[in-house]
Amino acid sequence: MRALLCGLPIDHIILNGHVVDVPEKSSVKAQLVYANHGVGDRVELSLDGAEFRVDVPFLTQSRGPVLNGLGEKCKRKPETVIVMLTAADREFDRVSLDFPGDFVKADSSSYAVRSEIVLHGKGVGVQ
Repeated sequence: MRALLCGLPIDHIILNGHVVDVPEKSSVKAQLVYANHGVGDRVELSLDGAEFRVDVPFLTQSRGPVLNGLGEKCKRKPETVIVMLTAADREFDRVSLDFPGDFVKADSSSYAVRSEIVLHGKGVGVQ
């Protein structure tokens, strides 16, 4: 029944970018933040070079019923996407993106970042 009301309740956020001065054994982490600062889906990608592409799936289905317990709402979306560059338990850089403002709808179930994300590996790290 849920599939008939919502279609597939999973959407995707696609993050493309590169790292300037890539730290050794580094990774890119993406964290979705929902209304009321609710932390949600998180993905981590080990870097193999400077370029990265991260696909962050998220459930669009809310937990509450639409009407008299029938069906469920399928409009859940994050408010912010946080992208971090880390290595050896140290955070080097962080970018916060507004959702949906910093994204374009790529197709019926995915959103792509409007501009390539640039993260920096040199410096003192995020405080």
